Amino acid sequence: MRKYFPYILLIVLLGAITYHEYQIRRVPPTLEPEPARAGVSYLLAEPIVEEEASYLVDRFELVSGGTNRDSIPALMNPDYESVYAADTHLSDEGEGIFVEVSGQPYFYPFVIMSWHEIVNDTLAGKPLSISYCPMCRSSVVYERTFEDQILDFGTTGLLLNNNLVMYDRQSESLWPQLLGTAVAGDMIGQELVQYPAHHMTFGEFKDQYSYGLVLSRNTGYERDYTQDTYWQYHETDEIKFIVSNFDGRLMAKQLIYGVHNGTESAIAYESETENSIPSYWFCWANAYPGTELESDL
Repeated sequence: MRKYFPYILLIVLLGAITYHEYQIRRVPPTLEPEPARAGVSYLLAEPIVEEEASYLVDRFELVSGGTNRDSIPALMNPDYESVYAADTHLSDEGEGIFVEVSGQPYFYPFVIMSWHEIVNDTLAGKPLSISYCPMCRSSVVYERTFEDQILDFGTTGLLLNNNLVMYDRQSESLWPQLLGTAVAGDMIGQELVQYPAHHMTFGEFKDQYSYGLVLSRNTGYERDYTQDTYWQYHETDEIKFIVSNFDGRLMAKQLIYGVHNGTESAIAYESETENSIPSYWFCWANAYPGTELESDL
């Protein structure tokens, strides 16, 4: 019996670790926002200066997602195709981002966006950046004109609480997608303007906007655009990378629609509403720790 004791101990230890992770992901403790945070935003009230650089988040919270800068290539002025052409390869259940500019509807399928995460384009004279974070299932469209300068966004390979961290190629400032605020670089503290967008299926887009345009698979890159490369991740309770806090009021991967007013207020809704951002709850609750919940949630 004694010779089996180390193996028994190892089994018990692994079981304890597994149970602990299950508890964290399934029944996380209620979040108590840190006093250093401003309002409901995860941004620090005052920047931290380290090695002659300033940060509005703890720089150690910016972790590698396993890729380098631009390893996930953002698209610039991509091609589009008709709904009729897209219907030959997109499923009606496939989801994506809907944007309308000057009466022209556009659809950005997640099966393509999951490989690129950012599309920089000028639609009817409007410079926009369409962004999708597969880890948070969050999609946000931002205007990319800032003080008469047009910003081009790329991927850093970094994550903040599992959320995509973008950078602009003009100043190389860092912009977490859900925050929409530069947390480091020359533009630190500056905020992007959110542009209206909606989360819908291709079937819904096809039925409502037969004259719409769909992001083409002809991106110039060799990728498998037949399915969302993160589909297995979306079907589990797994959270891949470290998060700063958990808020146990909702399940971690419940999809919510969040609305925020900078650092003043934030609320999560069960269904889409004006200016809402779809996101997994655990990501949104880290970006906006003081978020109120709609009564239906």
